[in-house]
Amino acid sequence: MQISEEVKVRLHDIEEGYYRIVSLLFFLIMIIFIFWVAFSAKASLQTVSLSFLPTFLLIIIVMALIDKQFYHLYYNWIIAIFLLIIFYIMGYMQILSSTVDFPLLFGLNIILCSLYLSFLGLGKQIAQKGIIKPKSEMISVKTKNQEPQPEKKEEIIEVVHSIEDRCKAINFVIGRVYGKAHGGTEEMRRTLRIDPVLYNAFNELKDQNIEEVKDHIKKILDLLLSKLALYDLPESAVFKSTAGLKKLERDEDGSDKVIDVLLKNDKDPVKNYIDAATSFCKQALKELNEQ
Repeated sequence: MQISEEVKVRLHDIEEGYYRIVSLLFFLIMIIFIFWVAFSAKASLQTVSLSFLPTFLLIIIVMALIDKQFYHLYYNWIIAIFLLIIFYIMGYMQILSSTVDFPLLFGLNIILCSLYLSFLGLGKQIAQKGIIKPKSEMISVKTKNQEPQPEKKEEIIEVVHSIEDRCKAINFVIGRVYGKAHGGTEEMRRTLRIDPVLYNAFNELKDQNIEEVKDHIKKILDLLLSKLALYDLPESAVFKSTAGLKKLERDEDGSDKVIDVLLKNDKDPVKNYIDAATSFCKQALKELNEQ
C-alpha cells in the first residue's frame, strides 16, 4: 500500500513527537531509578550513575538526533550496540569501580536499552494506525490533472487546509538542499521557505463562516501562489549571490531554476509537492470567486 506525501509528513510529525515524549519519560524514570538504587544500596550516586552510562547516553544521543533529516530508527540499535561494547570494554579493563557486579550491570543495561528502543519502535505503529487509512480512503497527492473538486462550497476551507502538508514538505526539501552543509545562507532559505504563518492561518479560519473570511483567505492564497512561483525562476533571479553554494548539482552561474536544483539534489518528489500546492491554491481561488 502506497502512502501519500501528505500522510508521510503527518507521520513524521507524530513519530517525532512520540519519540521525544518517550525519551523524556524514560530519562526521568532512569533518574528516579538511579536515586532509588543509590539510596537502597547506600552507594555513591556517581558510581550508580556510571553503572547505567550506556542507557543514559543512548537516550541523550537519540534525543539529539530525532529532528535531524538523516535520522532513522535503526540508527538507535547501532548506537546502542556501540555504547554497550564500549561499556563492556570498560568493565573488562576494570575502569569501573571494582565493587560493582559488572555482569549484572551489563545485563541490566542491555535490558534497559532494549526496552527503551522497543517503546520507540511502537511510535511508528501508533502513528500509522492513527493516520493511514484503507487504500480506498487513502489521501492521494493531487497534481494539476487531479484538482480537488469540492461538492459543496462550504468544503473550500477543508481543501485549503490540506495545503499545509505540501508546504511543510517543500520547506523540508529547501532546508536540506540549501542548508549550511551546501553553503546555503539563512537569507536564501528564508527567501524560498513558505512562511508557516501563511498555512497555519487556515487552521484558525477553517471553523469560521466562509463568507466572513473569504477575502482574507484569498489574500493568503495569492501570497502562497507568489511564493510557489519563485521556484520556477532561475537562482540568479531569486538570490543576491550564489557564490557560496557547494556540493550541489547545479549551474555555477545560477541559471538553473530553483525547482531544478531541488529536484537534482533531493530524493523527495518536490515537484509533486509544488504542483499539488499550486493546484490547491488555484482551485480554492476559483471556488471562492464563484461564490
